[in-house]
Amino acid sequence: MRAAIYTRVSLDRTGEGAAVSRQLDDARDLAALRGWSVVAERSDNDTSASGKAHRPGFEALLADMQAGTVDAVIAWNLDRLTRNRRDTVRLIETAQSAAATVALVRGSDLDMTTPSGRLVADLLASVARAEIETKGDRQRRANDQRAAAGKPPSGPRAFGYTVDGLDVVEDEAALVREGYSTILAGGSLRSVARAWNAAGATTSRGNPWDATTTRRVLTNPRNAALRSHRGEIVGPGSWPALVPEQTFRAALHVLSDPARSTVADRSVKFLLTSIAECGRCDDGSKVATARTSRGKRTYKCKERSDVARDAKTLDRFIEAVVVARLSRPDAAVLLAPDARHDVSSLRDEAGALRARRDEAAALFASGTIRASQLTTITREIEARLGEISATLADAGREDALAGLVSADDVRGAWDALDISRRRAVVKVLFDRVVIEPVAKGTKRFDPASVRLVWHGEG
Repeated sequence: MRAAIYTRVSLDRTGEGAAVSRQLDDARDLAALRGWSVVAERSDNDTSASGKAHRPGFEALLADMQAGTVDAVIAWNLDRLTRNRRDTVRLIETAQSAAATVALVRGSDLDMTTPSGRLVADLLASVARAEIETKGDRQRRANDQRAAAGKPPSGPRAFGYTVDGLDVVEDEAALVREGYSTILAGGSLRSVARAWNAAGATTSRGNPWDATTTRRVLTNPRNAALRSHRGEIVGPGSWPALVPEQTFRAALHVLSDPARSTVADRSVKFLLTSIAECGRCDDGSKVATARTSRGKRTYKCKERSDVARDAKTLDRFIEAVVVARLSRPDAAVLLAPDARHDVSSLRDEAGALRARRDEAAALFASGTIRASQLTTITREIEARLGEISATLADAGREDALAGLVSADDVRGAWDALDISRRRAVVKVLFDRVVIEPVAKGTKRFDPASVRLVWHGEG
């Protein structure tokens, strides 16, 4: 008899799929015991027992039976073959049509050409599905309890942490911190991925980094010791943070900006494009770059085009102001926590608000308050949580300056930055850069014609 072996397993934590190898060995032994010739071996890896992902191995197995190339199918047990009712029906119908036997290593042979064989197969599959659903329910309840207790999520190891999620892997943690600094300094996810790959780091599955996997790490609240559950931050975690919450919030604010390009920005090549404002417009219209008939680059009002200034001169002026400010002995104060914001108090307030939101939900569930009252309470809490998140993000913006403030040669450090990171520094230091109009025909640059509003002064 010609047999096809089928195996399926979710990858273990090492990603090696060793269980597939064990299933294959046992299935081959069964074929040898029966005197069957193994003509095909089909396998699906890393597929959830209750998932809906396409299974090419299972589809190939059905095709083998339909083509008449196999007379028997060998599997570890029936729940390795079928994940849901649809799979079971397809297997039974195909095996019945092909007069194929299903042999189970941990079970008996099922003759699908007989009513009793099909009944047993259907019953076994139903029992397996019930076990899967029960296991899933227990897992969800366990996850709810872990989240409420502030314990790390189960699952694959998080980059920067040990397998249990409670201790820091220092070399990876250093890369995570550098990644946040890069993003806050205007760098791209691709540049972070390149740096991590150059350092020899890989994902928890051993793959190289790209923009998608890097974003997944940097947007994970776990890095700030915040416990998230079902897409929502539910409170503090019981593990050490890799970065302060304000740093995480600031990076999240940058990465969630809908105006942020997902590819390297090839259009913005100048320091003040879409940053500086036209001093003649009342609505704060931004400037763009243009060229004169003689090819000189200028900054020009986007709306009225009636304020145009030499771009190179303005860039040099702003650069000189930035370097001078960051070279002063008191430059380190720019990195100190914002005195206007008590970060610790804000975090405490956010925790209290989340608790109040949960209490309101419990009161609604018990019938103590009406749905309209719950809606009002939730709306107010969510609004305040949004304000706190924005404030914490603002408190973490100064990370973009860290490399410059600590540099022995600020001018050299500035010159080494690419244009995107220089623009990020300008955005951090200044709330507004306003280019005032000057008299027509003015040749000499007047610093007074550029109004700078330092961050926190506007």
